[in-house]
Amino acid sequence: MGVIKWGLAGVALSVIAVFAANFSSIIAFLQAFDEVGNGYGARLACGAVMGAGRSLESVLSAELVFPPVKFGRTFTVDHDAGCVTVQAWWPGAAPATTACYRSHRLGCHIMPQDSSSAVYPLPPLSPEADTQAREWPLGDVQDASRLAAASARVDLPALRRAVDAHFDDTRLHARAFLLLVDGQVVFERYGDGCDAHTRLLGWSASKSVLNALVGLRVRDGALRLDSPLAASIAAWQAQGQPLPLLQSLTVAQALRMQDGLDVDEAYGPGGAVTDMLFVGASVDKVLQHAAEKGRRPRGEGCFHYSSATTNVIAKALVGTFGTLAGALQYPTEALFRPLGARSFRLEASADGAFVGSSFAWATAQDWARLGLLYLYDGKWWDDGAVSAEPALMTRRLLPQGWVAFSSQPTATSGGSYGAHFWLGGNNTAAGDGTAAGRQRSYECDGVYPTRLDPDRSWLRHAFPQDTFLMHGFEEQCVAVQRARGVVMVRLGASKEVVLRWDKVGFYQQVFSAVK
Repeated sequence: MGVIKWGLAGVALSVIAVFAANFSSIIAFLQAFDEVGNGYGARLACGAVMGAGRSLESVLSAELVFPPVKFGRTFTVDHDAGCVTVQAWWPGAAPATTACYRSHRLGCHIMPQDSSSAVYPLPPLSPEADTQAREWPLGDVQDASRLAAASARVDLPALRRAVDAHFDDTRLHARAFLLLVDGQVVFERYGDGCDAHTRLLGWSASKSVLNALVGLRVRDGALRLDSPLAASIAAWQAQGQPLPLLQSLTVAQALRMQDGLDVDEAYGPGGAVTDMLFVGASVDKVLQHAAEKGRRPRGEGCFHYSSATTNVIAKALVGTFGTLAGALQYPTEALFRPLGARSFRLEASADGAFVGSSFAWATAQDWARLGLLYLYDGKWWDDGAVSAEPALMTRRLLPQGWVAFSSQPTATSGGSYGAHFWLGGNNTAAGDGTAAGRQRSYECDGVYPTRLDPDRSWLRHAFPQDTFLMHGFEEQCVAVQRARGVVMVRLGASKEVVLRWDKVGFYQQVFSAVK
């Protein structure tokens, strides 16, 4: 009996020793969890409450419904200051996080913990023109004859049944749906208290906004697809020693997510992506950590989806301008305003770099306008155009061939990815179908075992061939199919555990309704 007691005591002491040894690790994990939860809550609540005019309760019931975020912390809204502060309530929790609304075009950003940190200047923007009375898509008025012709191509009863069933499932928090055929809005529906004027977050659909901005800078001659990103990153130029990992990384490789950088797209506490998006870590710090680990073996040329890569591109984009204010003006003056997209905002971090990976907000109609730009191969109407007749498009916003480049499958992506666009249908990237291509894909799987995380292989079943998509977390989707002249927008706050594979059938029904 004594032996048993001593044995049990030994086990107990061992458990205590193990617990003591890991206690600091547990506390560090909980604090990292708090930091991410605080930042996630503050950033989303600020964007929705301050930037979209929604109530905090509506955000807590959908975007922030996750129990550890919703119930584990307090939310303080300061409308006068335009800020939301979030604090975990348990003893020893991480410091509170505050996100503040900066401007109509720049939205919210997480404020640095160090109050002495410099915050970027607000850019002076020319006054907005009132285009609401102009014809769609430059304004809000649709031509009756063109709308009737476009609507005749759609089985509207079948489409309405599919969309109604989707929105009637209140678990999905479907917010907006638009179907455009031949440039006309033939069907539109809103849910969850939203309407045509509600700005909605695109999450990773924002990456395609950055694609457009890079295309504009290529058109301007400030960037080239074959030029190294390091040459355009002002912060590293000033130091004289750009990160070695970026010395040979080109704009094209980065847009195709073939960078070889050792940064995983993992969304847990302490991960590079969550620190970058919700804790305030700059992309410089994320890449410095990757530099310390070094490139993965044979990583060059392997497709590996990474939000950090997008924000490296955004850093390079800012570096092509002489001043930070000029860079922050550019999306509005060069892209959003010409499209008539009055609601778009692309948020920036505290140092002024666009968070192009995740934080573009716009109304569903303005997301559709961006989709139309790609439907029309990067061409648009001149500022003086009165009619929205496509034949009158005389202005090329995106360079010739840019849309083809963006929608061409990237090797080793399994035909699922282009250049900051996802691809629907059964695409085959160049070389992927050959024996050498299959061997290369196998090698890349070994280098990046989670490289298709988040997995988008279901897109080939959900969408017709030749469809390319802006796609983001919680099922933000702008789908473009040029062959049939279709642009579809679906936005919401749908959790994957609820949506599951039902989305495949929904998208199939939508596209099958177009004759």
